[in-house]
Amino acid sequence: MKKLVSAILAIAMLACATTALTVSAAEADPEVPIAKAGDKTLTGLTASGSWEITDEALTTKEASSMMVFSNDKMEAGKLTATIDRGREGAQHNTDGIIFCLDEGSNSFWQDDAPTYYFLYIHKENNKIGLVRTGHGKGNLGFSEKASYTIPEDQRDNQYTIAAEWDASGKIICYFEGEQVIEWTDSNPLPGTRYGLRASGIGMAYTSVVAEHGTPSPDRIMPGNANAIPGTITVDGVIDEAWEKAPVYTMDHDVDKDSTVKDADGKPSAQDSSSVQFRMMYDGTKVYMLVEITDDAWISGYNADDWKNDSLLIFVSENGVERGMNSNKSYILCAFLENYSADNSSKTGFIIRSGKGSNDKPKEHAVVIDGDKAVMELSFQFNNTTPEEGGFFVMDLQYNDQDSAPTGSNTRTIVWSWASSHPDGPNEIQIGRMGWGYVNFVAEPECTHEETELKNAQEATETEDG
Repeated sequence: MKKLVSAILAIAMLACATTALTVSAAEADPEVPIAKAGDKTLTGLTASGSWEITDEALTTKEASSMMVFSNDKMEAGKLTATIDRGREGAQHNTDGIIFCLDEGSNSFWQDDAPTYYFLYIHKENNKIGLVRTGHGKGNLGFSEKASYTIPEDQRDNQYTIAAEWDASGKIICYFEGEQVIEWTDSNPLPGTRYGLRASGIGMAYTSVVAEHGTPSPDRIMPGNANAIPGTITVDGVIDEAWEKAPVYTMDHDVDKDSTVKDADGKPSAQDSSSVQFRMMYDGTKVYMLVEITDDAWISGYNADDWKNDSLLIFVSENGVERGMNSNKSYILCAFLENYSADNSSKTGFIIRSGKGSNDKPKEHAVVIDGDKAVMELSFQFNNTTPEEGGFFVMDLQYNDQDSAPTGSNTRTIVWSWASSHPDGPNEIQIGRMGWGYVNFVAEPECTHEETELKNAQEATETEDG
């Protein structure tokens, strides 16, 4: 991995070295200058607990203390920390470093925070481990391959650990400068922020080094789409205004309960359906056009309504919350048919689930012609007005059910736009953590790339051309 910048956090305080400064969560806004990193002054934002900051260490004053270096980002690189767990009064637990955290996040605790990787020293001082954590799922450990047992003669309370990543999902972990863990996450986290997480009290980080690297050519990016200005009538008919909007394809089969499997028993993409979408915005409304080809439209509805032929729209208005545990996130569900005329919860365009809510006006129209369907939608945010230069975080999921609904797990294929790399993880619950970005952009300029010259006539001595 090519190093571009070495940022060494020597814990040299900008404030007077003789005065200890305690930063608590309540005092974390504005952010607090902590250390020098090359020619950059790093600032730290305490997400929980509290820290004592001196000229020699960053030390936790409470259990479950976490800090992010909030004015520096790393798409790829190596993060190294030396932790002294043997100071008087220290009560170590699982303490280490975190990386690939979502943009804009100020929370770390795994029960409600965006997802990140956590490389930690075990509370018993006998091993280090790598986990992916967050979104109310606690610590999502990978396997025994993502842990390393510390030799007994090296268990001395002072440890140097490091994690290196290249944005392709490959993570290499080091103990005392030696590589001890290598793991590849098939659905790598897209975040670029990093920090410290200590469950114990009195954990002293005496050195932190951030080395920026170059992302791998095989890097896996979250979805990125543009919505252009425009107004349409939501009637299921493709208006001329849609012709300028870029088209995006949903081609990731990601759900573990899809009924179509390959030779290895994993969900396998078939030709039973295909999905494309475009987006526009105007005033307070976001418009969406979804074109679907499906070889079987189901007229009944499943006991689990989202497992009918339907479109789920995962929305986060503040642009950083990718988990449904956030009250700023919600799911909009649009059905391809009115599955129950006398059951409003199974009809039209509704809030299906999620911790958040949205009671703003919504529009929904579907025109089905043979195996093709045109679905038009409009919705409004709770607290955001779409405007050029803004964005929000979103994912789309199309549920394709090809047989009469007989139970909860009869979906044939589940397509997504941004939530998974095509090779994994085959589970929507994990895949949600990779929601993509929708950017509100200006109307594209005409480049006159498709032109036709008609009635051309060359000039003569007596007539112009």
